Amino acid sequence: MWKPKVIISSAESRQIAPDLYRDPVYRFLHCKHTHWDGVLCLVFGVLFRIGIFMLFGPVVLGANLAATFMAFLGPLLVNTVAHIERFGYKSYDCGTSLNAKSLGMLLQ
Repeated sequence: MWKPKVIISSAESRQIAPDLYRDPVYRFLHCKHTHWDGVLCLVFGVLFRIGIFMLFGPVVLGANLAATFMAFLGPLLVNTVAHIERFGYKSYDCGTSLNAKSLGMLLQ
């Protein structure tokens, strides 16, 4: 996170998303492709959570952190559990992927 390896050049980035480079806010947030982009993201995330805590209290902050946790780790959980045979079943021969009803109910 602190020093990401950039695999796209600045010129390629400008070609792919020219509208983002016209916006001054997006140019400030992420155009130099340095490790400061990650630091800036972390700072905004922490300041946002501090603001939530100050405005709404610890219950809302806890709910926000739980939702953030599930949003980031939920897809990883689904991908991992959907390939474990004891948690699912196969309707069709499609490799190692399984249908897991418990995941569907959990993530609803």
